[in-house]
Amino acid sequence: TSGGSDYYSKSTGALNTLATWGTNTDGTGTSPTDFSTNFNNFNIRNNATPTITADWLVSGTGSKVVVGDGTNACNFIVPSSYYFTGNLYVSDNGTFTLQNDSSPVYKVLTDGSTVNYNNAGAKTIYYSPFGHLKITNTGQKTIAGQVIANSSITVGDGTNASEFYIPSTFAVYGTADVLNNATLNIANTTAPDFGTLSTGSTVKYTATGGSQSSPATDPDYYNLEIDNSNGFSLGGDATVNGTLTLTAVAIS
Repeated sequence: TSGGSDYYSKSTGALNTLATWGTNTDGTGTSPTDFSTNFNNFNIRNNATPTITADWLVSGTGSKVVVGDGTNACNFIVPSSYYFTGNLYVSDNGTFTLQNDSSPVYKVLTDGSTVNYNNAGAKTIYYSPFGHLKITNTGQKTIAGQVIANSSITVGDGTNASEFYIPSTFAVYGTADVLNNATLNIANTTAPDFGTLSTGSTVKYTATGGSQSSPATDPDYYNLEIDNSNGFSLGGDATVNGTLTLTAVAIS
């Protein structure tokens, strides 16, 4: 863009440090003078797990941060102690892992990209057309708008008690995998599609404003909880391999 420059991160160094950046694709060359000049592009690459060691604000008008080169795996991790603020683009094979409650501005998330909400505790997830959406670590993550995951949704990391809550006012569209110790809690009358429901996973149907139904082809649930006094309809034969819990519900 006219008036701006492209900068690339080196293989080492914190992204919030000016010396970590250069005008050559390997991160060498001239470093930026600040992170506030307009229309600069900061391309994160050359490092599989780049991170920050202080708050990082990329504030220039029209400036953006791009995770990955579209080919090599690159996971930009925002640790719990520091905040990243800026316009964010995540490329194929790129991952943005957020370990605190900050909310960057998502501009473009390609179908092959991943956003991982990895903070310990509750978190509100604002609308964005995600590629792959991951819900990990402990605590309940709740959407605050309609969410589309063009690639897939993974709830849990296989160890922690993660929970993804879909409230009655918003729907999630995508295919959800639920891992061990994780819970998918669906209070909306529209359920996402299911992929793999691992041993130790839980799916809850908890709408209060209307009847619910499972997908047209019911998956093999592990733990299944239904708490809906307005009624619940199965899409077909359903298998529960763990525990079935029914509370104030009529199933049809």
